[in-house]
Amino acid sequence: MSKILHLFIGLIFLFFAGCKQKYLNYPYAENNTTIEIYNGVQVSDDYKWLESNPENNKLTKKWIKEEEELCTEYFKSRKNTIKNRIEELASSEHYIMIKSDNDTLYYAGIFPYSNQLNIYKHNPENKKNSLLKHFNLPFQINYDLNALVLRNGEYIAMIGENKHSINSLYIYSLTDNSPNPLTTIKHVVDRPLNRIDNGFLFVKDIFEVENIYSGANSLNKCVYSNNESFPFVYNEIFRDENIYNKYIFDSAYDFETKDIYIGRYASEFKTEYEILSIIEKEDMPHVKLSISSPKGEVLRLAGSDDVNFYIIAVEGDLKGTLYAINKKTHKKEVVIRNTFMNVQDFALIKDHAIIHYKKENENRAYLIHKHSLLVDELPLKDQLSYKFYRNQNFEKIYFQAESLINPKDIYKINPADLKNTKKITERVSLPYNPDDYKIEHVTYLTESGDEVKLQLTYKRGIKKDGSNPLLLMTFLNAENSFLDMFYLARILYMDHGFIFVQTAKSESKNKNQEDRSKRIHTSLEFLIKENYTSENKIALLGREYGATAVMQFLNNHERIKPPVVLMDGIYDLFGQNQKEELNYSENNMFTVNSMHKMKDLVHKSPYHNVKVKKNYPPVLLMTSPEHKIITKSETYKMTAKLQMRTRGYNPIIMLSPDQKNEMIEYSYKNYIEYAFCFLSRNMNIDYI
Repeated sequence: MSKILHLFIGLIFLFFAGCKQKYLNYPYAENNTTIEIYNGVQVSDDYKWLESNPENNKLTKKWIKEEEELCTEYFKSRKNTIKNRIEELASSEHYIMIKSDNDTLYYAGIFPYSNQLNIYKHNPENKKNSLLKHFNLPFQINYDLNALVLRNGEYIAMIGENKHSINSLYIYSLTDNSPNPLTTIKHVVDRPLNRIDNGFLFVKDIFEVENIYSGANSLNKCVYSNNESFPFVYNEIFRDENIYNKYIFDSAYDFETKDIYIGRYASEFKTEYEILSIIEKEDMPHVKLSISSPKGEVLRLAGSDDVNFYIIAVEGDLKGTLYAINKKTHKKEVVIRNTFMNVQDFALIKDHAIIHYKKENENRAYLIHKHSLLVDELPLKDQLSYKFYRNQNFEKIYFQAESLINPKDIYKINPADLKNTKKITERVSLPYNPDDYKIEHVTYLTESGDEVKLQLTYKRGIKKDGSNPLLLMTFLNAENSFLDMFYLARILYMDHGFIFVQTAKSESKNKNQEDRSKRIHTSLEFLIKENYTSENKIALLGREYGATAVMQFLNNHERIKPPVVLMDGIYDLFGQNQKEELNYSENNMFTVNSMHKMKDLVHKSPYHNVKVKKNYPPVLLMTSPEHKIITKSETYKMTAKLQMRTRGYNPIIMLSPDQKNEMIEYSYKNYIEYAFCFLSRNMNIDYI
């Protein structure tokens, strides 16, 4: 009997010892509740003090430091195999086109999540492309680069963001061996929006600056002398302070006439759309053309050549119609009417315009002759992401393309022979074989009649027996269409047996379309039912607003409890609305002007809906890069509340950038490594 008693006591001791080992001693965050009233709604905030600048608040600084120490200790025992594999995957160049002020194609070879950059010059005479220069930049490149080659290849201008979120214009020589920029001009861009084309707008030394917070949009010209006197400077050509033109500021450049055009609404009622002609050194631009804006459509100036203005009319769900307006007669004609796809890209080359539409995994692009407006379809492939090169000096069509399992390469097509596509980038090899992976699209119907589409990628040969670990990713942009873009971590996860899933916007047959969190739930139920995975093999990745949806899912849906959650930047609509930073949206979806809307916003806030003593799953939260839409303080507050208010032993870890590093982030490669290790540890997956 005593032996049994001793055995029982020993088992109890081991149980509590195991719990103690698993329990994490979180940094203490004082529950200092403040109550404020917004639009008649009383809102309490327990950790508002974490919004304070850590440089000015000792408590915030101490808490952040202790969270970093906790994170370091938690990941101390991770294996180097994952880090080495990520470095190997990031060692392959991704090729992206760079704008230029001449008829030569330049492109960059970037190495993801690094400051390494190669600049190449394309030799169209079937010769080997020239490597012009290798750079170690003062900023980190992820998957894209805003750059412009100037003065027939003598200089290159690049916009980059350093660790302090300062966007600077860096100008380098392409003709010497100096590793340093000739000049650096700070604060040239507050935060560029994701537009049809971003950063440098013209194949000329002009770029656009957008500041959505003060309502200002401006055009700037980089000015440099014809001798060797530096530094370069930049001058503002045009500024629009009208708050109702936020996000509806468009510009175009006519290579033939050298005119610059601005497209904007003339009033806050958005009934008249103006095309303005900009002449440098004039105080006010003059109206070139005024167009009535049809009800329910948003007009955008897509481009201009010497014959036509090209206007995209965007309907309610980003369905686009392309119009051409003759500059002499002002006659407006419908060129492409496509009510089923989203406008992705618009480009101009010599004598032609190109418009690209996309819906989910389907691509369509059309070549339009500027004189006859005759249309030919370009031979695009589905399940790829395209971007076309705009340079009216070019006769050939250049574009870059990528897929979920292939990084960017650059291609060209002769308009006289549209069936002949030729790749011009010269990739040596990839550290994996794309043929080893499969892309699958599946559709299911919810109980409410919504049709939900899922995009799955996985390594060939997996069996649908419920044994596969699955990572479902949700974020804001995926709501419009599938983003067929290469994602380095996808390869890493697939190599270790994961099915990587992302969702597209559901087609609703009723007015009350399912919200994001419920869509996560029904998607997981479908994938479990079809034996892609099982309940104990599920992980969620919420990025930006997707993190909000993930938190709502954790609070509202009890039947499925994912064993691990990754939150990449918290996009709390309530917090952002108080900063008045989301009011630029055309349909005012985030603007709150009533008690009812405020209550709804608070109800959707992930931070204000953390439940007390709820056993949340393991969560890794990453603070986003510091900018004005997704602030680090949102993640600070969410981390503190989850750690202090929940029960159980599941780890809640916050991962923050290393402030000592000169990159904008400590390195996104570190986040990929830590995220994968966090998933593996908490899903009991061996990743050797």
